[in-house]
Amino acid sequence: MINFQEVMRKLLTPASVDPSIAGRPAIVLTGADPGGADDKITSYGALQRLIGRTVAEYRRLGVRSGDAIVFCSPNSPELVAGIAAAWSIGATAIPVDVRLTHQEVGNIAARVNAKVVYTPGFSLPGFPALAPPEFPQEGLEINFLADVKPNTPGLVILTSGTTGMPKGAVHTLGSLMANVTEIGSVFGLTEGKSTLLPLPVSHIFGIEVTLAFLALSGTVVFSDFSPNRFWTVIARMKPALVMAVPTIYGSLLNLPHPGSVSQLVEFYLCGGAPLSSSLSAQFEQTFGKHIVQGYGSTETQIITVNKDGPVNSVGRAIPSVTIEIVDSLDRPLPEGSQGEIRVTGSCLMQGYLNQAEATAAVLHDGHYHTGDIGFIENGWVFISGRSKEMIIVAGNKVFPTEVESVLRQHPLVQEVAVIGEPHQKLGQIVKAIIVVPPGDFSSRLTAGDTKSAREELKACLREFCASRLKRELRPMEWEFRPASAPLPKTSSSKIDWKKLQQQTAPAESRFEASV
Repeated sequence: MINFQEVMRKLLTPASVDPSIAGRPAIVLTGADPGGADDKITSYGALQRLIGRTVAEYRRLGVRSGDAIVFCSPNSPELVAGIAAAWSIGATAIPVDVRLTHQEVGNIAARVNAKVVYTPGFSLPGFPALAPPEFPQEGLEINFLADVKPNTPGLVILTSGTTGMPKGAVHTLGSLMANVTEIGSVFGLTEGKSTLLPLPVSHIFGIEVTLAFLALSGTVVFSDFSPNRFWTVIARMKPALVMAVPTIYGSLLNLPHPGSVSQLVEFYLCGGAPLSSSLSAQFEQTFGKHIVQGYGSTETQIITVNKDGPVNSVGRAIPSVTIEIVDSLDRPLPEGSQGEIRVTGSCLMQGYLNQAEATAAVLHDGHYHTGDIGFIENGWVFISGRSKEMIIVAGNKVFPTEVESVLRQHPLVQEVAVIGEPHQKLGQIVKAIIVVPPGDFSSRLTAGDTKSAREELKACLREFCASRLKRELRPMEWEFRPASAPLPKTSSSKIDWKKLQQQTAPAESRFEASV
């Protein structure tokens, strides 16, 4: 059992709890200079003063307990302080994807009835804006901790919306702090360590890793992912943990080897999307480091970790969580049986904000139905895929991750996404969308030798799949892209399936499907 008030004090008043860390870096925002000359470093003392100033600004703007505050900002000390200050007065923080359009942010702010918005770089008519230049120059004595309650709805994280309209998962402060503390314990994190975070704070993994390290008086390094700068930042900051998604780890395989620099990191943690066994194996073979898998969602927070288990498993449930496999009638299935993954525990969201019907569809009787299909063996959780992404080929179930994992092993595949396409006789067929690496094929796809390049690629990959995939899993349609046309990504570097569907080639330009 965590001491909720103690954790909140360490997050909101770190320099008062431990004056010895006042000068220690809390947040480092890396700049463009490889040597770090333009890094922005915020100490724990400065962060506490910034939180106090933000509280004063909220009060000036009339923010009260229960109000909603929308944040649309790149990762920054001001963003972290704004969220922490919201919690200090009982308000709900709603960080959103920084890549949303102004209109989309405005729609969200209206939908949640935001009292204040933090949107550096632009304004939203009709909503008071929190602006750092307006902060009082002097910090306040922070004596508001008595107003911080564990059952306060402190955070709303929007689902990624990669396949539809995003929903807002509501988490209480007590649930959030318990999960953050437990994750720190599972990793054996000790005080003063640092993490490199290329994920946005608007992502559940991003904010949880940020809070876990700040609660342990560590240093959070915010650094937008740039393949050419990644290892330079690692060499300079020496983080104990890197938190990223599979596409980021995959892109590192195409870079020059960093030598011993890769060994400086204790944990390479992956979450937010499935990690294929082929990518995991390639990464370990190339860099000599194992990728630790984590599993969770916007609705559940982080619920499993695999530090040293079977490579295909997302891990075992953390101590406070129960994971079961159930059938279509919500009945628990025996070990080894495949079904829907059901989660129970204090980590669960309260529900979707202002969406009772959507909440009831996934959350009932104290259980959350993930929509993920998988199985459990000896306590290890294995995920086959998402039920809504399943492709049914002539009655056979195909999970895109199965096909993607095989295709990623081919040297002509830099990125891949697999989707289902309607088919008159088979119901659906498998389609592979592939980005080739820089080189001959990429140049030909760009220059105009498109047809012959595509035919050669298709023949090569069909032969590759014939000995590695069952008949129904083999792609029957192919789309090839040059290296200069990568798959669309969300702000957390996951594949944006909604945009991908919009981008896929029109029917007349697709290859004719043949079994």
